[in-house]
Amino acid sequence: MTLQQPEQLNKRALQAGTVYVVCQLLVRGVSFLATPIYTRLLTPEQYGQIRVYDAWLLLLVPVLSLCLYRSVERAKYDYRDKFSAYASSILVLSFIVLGVFTVMMLLLGNVLQGLLKQTKLMFLVMILFLFSQTSLYIFFRREKQEMRYAGSAALTILSVLPSTLCSIFAIVWGNTQKEPQNLVHLRILGYYIPFIACGAGVAIIMLLQGRCYVNREYWSFGLSYSIPLIFETVSIQVMNQSDKIIIQRMVGDAAAGIYSLATTISWILFILVESVWDAWLPWLYEKISARHIQDTRKPWITLMHSFGILSWFIVMIGPELTAVLGSAEYRPAKYLVAPLLLSVLYRFYSYIYTAVQNYHKKTSAVATTTAIAMALNVFLNIVCILAFGYQAAAYTTAFSCLFMMAAQAVMEKKVAKEPIITLRRSLKISLFYGVLILGSMMMYSFGIGIRLLMVIVAVSIFLVCNRKTALQEIQSLWKQFGKQN
Repeated sequence: MTLQQPEQLNKRALQAGTVYVVCQLLVRGVSFLATPIYTRLLTPEQYGQIRVYDAWLLLLVPVLSLCLYRSVERAKYDYRDKFSAYASSILVLSFIVLGVFTVMMLLLGNVLQGLLKQTKLMFLVMILFLFSQTSLYIFFRREKQEMRYAGSAALTILSVLPSTLCSIFAIVWGNTQKEPQNLVHLRILGYYIPFIACGAGVAIIMLLQGRCYVNREYWSFGLSYSIPLIFETVSIQVMNQSDKIIIQRMVGDAAAGIYSLATTISWILFILVESVWDAWLPWLYEKISARHIQDTRKPWITLMHSFGILSWFIVMIGPELTAVLGSAEYRPAKYLVAPLLLSVLYRFYSYIYTAVQNYHKKTSAVATTTAIAMALNVFLNIVCILAFGYQAAAYTTAFSCLFMMAAQAVMEKKVAKEPIITLRRSLKISLFYGVLILGSMMMYSFGIGIRLLMVIVAVSIFLVCNRKTALQEIQSLWKQFGKQN
C-alpha cells in the first residue's frame, strides 16, 4: 500500500476498521455464547482441564515460533513493495524453527506429556496447532497492515464458527454415547481440527502469493525484531493464563473452572478491546510515520473512557452474567469479574506505549518491562493464593497490569519526543475506573434494575455536565476517521 493523503487514509481506516470490528464481535460473540453450553455439558473439573489446555497452547505458540509473526506489522514500513514476499519468507522460517522444536518435543514426549498433564492425542493436536496458528497469525497481521479486512474476516468466520459448533456437537455426542471420560478429548478434537485445516490452507495461499521462501535480509530483520518480543508476548500470555495453571496446581480443577468462567466474562471486554486495537494500530502507525501524532491524542483518550465505562457496565451485571454462563457451582465467579476486567482495561491502556516503542524498533525495552510485570504477577499469584485463596489471583493480575502500563509509559518517554498521553493522565484515568469498578461490587445486594438505573443516571449526568466536550470529541473523531475527499 502506497502512502496516502490524510483524508484518504482516515476514510480507508474507518471503513476497513468498521468491517473488522463488526466481524470480530459477531464471530467472537458466538464463541462467547457457547460458554453456558460448555459449562452445562461438562463438569467444573473437565471445563478447568480444557481451559488449562487452551492456556498452554497460547503460551507455546509465541515461544516455539520465536514470535516471528510479530515482525510482520513493522516490516510493512521497511518493505512496502515486497510485503507479501516478506510474509511468505517469514512463514518458511517460522516453520523451520517449529520443525526443530517439534523434533525435540517428540524426543521428550513422555516427559512433556507428564509435565503438561496431556495424553498422546492432546500432545499431537498441540503440535499441529502450533504450525496452523503461526500461519494464521502471519496472515492476519499482513492483511491488517494492508487494511484489507475481507480476507481476515472470512477466515475468522471459517475457523471460529466451525470450531465452536463442532466442539459442541462432539461433546453432545459423547454424552449421548455415555462416554464422560472422553468429553475432554472430544471437545479438543472438535475445536482444534477446523483451526488446523484453516491454518494449512492459509499457509499454502501465502506461499503462492509471496513466492519468496528463503531471504537472508528478511530473516535477519524478522529475527532481530521478534526475538526480544518473545519475552513480551510470553509475559502477556503468562499474565493471561498462568493464574489458571497455578490455581489448578495449587487448589484443583474445580477452582480453575470457576476462575475460568470469570475470565470468560472478562473476555467480553477483551474481544472489544482487541478488535478496536487491531483496527486502530495500522492507522496509528501511519500517523506516526507521517509525524501527525497529535491527531491521535483525543481519539485515544475517548477510547480510554469508553472502555472504562463499558467495564463498569459489565461489572454491574456481573451476577446475572455468571448465572447465565454457569450453573450454581460457578456462582462464586461473580466476585472475580471486576478485578479481571480491570486487568484487561489496564493492559489496553498500556498498548499505546508499547506500540510507539515497537514502531521505533525498541522491542527489547518492551520485552524487559513486560517480563518484569509477568514475574511480579507470578510471584504475587503464588504468595497471595497461599495467603488469601485462589480469588486473590484476579487482584494480583490487575495490579500487575497497572504496573506494566506505568513501566511501559516510562520506557516510551525515552523513545518518543511527544507522547500521545502522559503517564500522569493515564494513572488518573486508571485509578478512577479502578475505584469505581471495584467499589461497584458492594451494589450486588441490589436488584439488577436498581444497578442499571444507577449506570444510566451516572452516564446521563456526566454527558449533561460535559455535553460540549462530548460533542467536540465526537466531531473530532468524525473528522479524523470519516472526512470525505
